[in-house]
Amino acid sequence: MSQACAHSQCADAQGECIFISTSTSPSRYSLAYQQAVALRSSMSIYTSTLGVANCGMEFLIARQKGNQREVKEITDYCKNKHVCPTCMRYSYWKLSKNLSSLITHWQGQGKGVFTQTLTIPSRPKSLIYKHQDLARVWTRLGKSKAFYKLKEDYGLLQYLKVTEDVLRVGNSFPHLHVTWFFSEGATEESMADFSEQVSELWAKASNAEGVRGTMGMHQWYGPVQSIEKYSSYVAKHGYWNLAFDTNNPKNSSIGLKPLEFLRSLNATGDYDMLKVWLDYEQATRGRQRIRTSNHFQWAP
Repeated sequence: MSQACAHSQCADAQGECIFISTSTSPSRYSLAYQQAVALRSSMSIYTSTLGVANCGMEFLIARQKGNQREVKEITDYCKNKHVCPTCMRYSYWKLSKNLSSLITHWQGQGKGVFTQTLTIPSRPKSLIYKHQDLARVWTRLGKSKAFYKLKEDYGLLQYLKVTEDVLRVGNSFPHLHVTWFFSEGATEESMADFSEQVSELWAKASNAEGVRGTMGMHQWYGPVQSIEKYSSYVAKHGYWNLAFDTNNPKNSSIGLKPLEFLRSLNATGDYDMLKVWLDYEQATRGRQRIRTSNHFQWAP
């Protein structure tokens, strides 16, 4: 299955950015996968995340079936969506595929879909605290009576939340991408009104949690213009850009998705980038990158 890259960092890559779990062509898939495995192996020198160094290890297990013992080869994967180069690709490939099917199915039933980006002020402090702030604000928003009332008033049935990180030396930037799924009859105007009110509630929750300076007007929202491009954009953490220049001296400061930041760190050995990466590992440990609302239903 072919996947076109939709995110801005690879806009000039001329199709060289692919999910490494897809088989767009055998040679490109093989090259991307080999690079990912090599990167994962190199990480064992400095990663603080348990399981990544041993991810992909193969071993034999024996099972008793009746009067016979069956020996089977098993591959053990760490399943870390935050830092493992090979495991995140499958998770995001699956996310893109399922999200595309769901939006197509949802809109085919005459129901509404809208997207919103929620941010907090990007200040020069540890990513650990930034992720804590983001989580606290989301929890306060989700548990507020005003948000519950909004969901009822506008017919919000479910939502999907994906956490994204932009890494750079000096000031990394975590934020949320939320996909809202509304009932039948939702118009673009009503969904925009809902999102605008969520923006204001987000700002209030943020300031109540001590994250000063968050403003509703800084929260972006809009309709899903292209299902395929949007699904790819939300899942862009799983892309492997074959055209990415790992030795570009600007990589440490321009803001990269974690996979590309890690590739540049591994190629250059930059100490400041290493500190950012270890901070990112600590900040995302135990957190879920892809979350759904209660009773979330994917496409049948």
